[in-house]
Amino acid sequence: MSATAHAASPSSSSASSGGGHAIPSHLNSPWRPYQLWQRRVYPNQVWIFVGTALGLLVIFNIIHHLRVRSRKNALLRNLNVPTEKAEPTGNNTVSWRRLPRAVETGFKIAAFRWTIPYGRTYVLSLAEVFFTVGYLAALLIWSFINSHGAQQPFWSQRTGAIAYKQFMLLPLLAGKNNIITLLTGLSYEKINIMHRAIARTLFILILLHTFQKVESFSRANLTQERYYTGVMGTVAFGAIFLTSLRPARSNAFELFLIIHIILVAVFLAGMYFHQPE
Repeated sequence: MSATAHAASPSSSSASSGGGHAIPSHLNSPWRPYQLWQRRVYPNQVWIFVGTALGLLVIFNIIHHLRVRSRKNALLRNLNVPTEKAEPTGNNTVSWRRLPRAVETGFKIAAFRWTIPYGRTYVLSLAEVFFTVGYLAALLIWSFINSHGAQQPFWSQRTGAIAYKQFMLLPLLAGKNNIITLLTGLSYEKINIMHRAIARTLFILILLHTFQKVESFSRANLTQERYYTGVMGTVAFGAIFLTSLRPARSNAFELFLIIHIILVAVFLAGMYFHQPE
């Protein structure tokens, strides 16, 4: 017997056990301990990645404030020095000390002023597009890596676990006054871009986690707490996604805010009972 056939035999022979009740094959798989380890460790690794990125932003913010203070001190010193008539040097070369500021200005113009149109009247900034794509790529890599050919038992629960651990980022990025704005120095507009990008990415992971279980949505299963609370959370987050689109926010912001708060409360309740640990 080949190694492949031997590895597949446990899942094929585990259709029934204990009085004829069907047991999902992935629960009897010899890979089960490894899958549980991935589900526990990979979400923490994603947080290390996100925390490292936020830490770099904090370091850049500290360096920026030190540079500003240094320039202010230099200006104050120059004010106390008697001015002398400048003599022409005939040298028109550009100072290399201005290069970092020029690069920073160019990056801001490209990231936040250049836009990509979608729809008839709405646009996306390049920063929003690049951050969304980068964050989505990172989460999908951790969701499907080491899944042995994208086998469902490896990634199906892992996508939910990664999304569950990332949810705490959303309230940290909500509101004009938050701790991430304070530490990184990013403006509310930039933080709001991150908030929307993370929410869209997590919605994709929620759909991946939910749709692979649709085939098991029987009347008996949907009466179980982990099923109906999961469906409740998915529907609530889907409603949050739809009502958070720019046309809804722009045309009825007060109504959007009320609905947003209610749906977030419903979603959090569903997730609490779906994943109580």
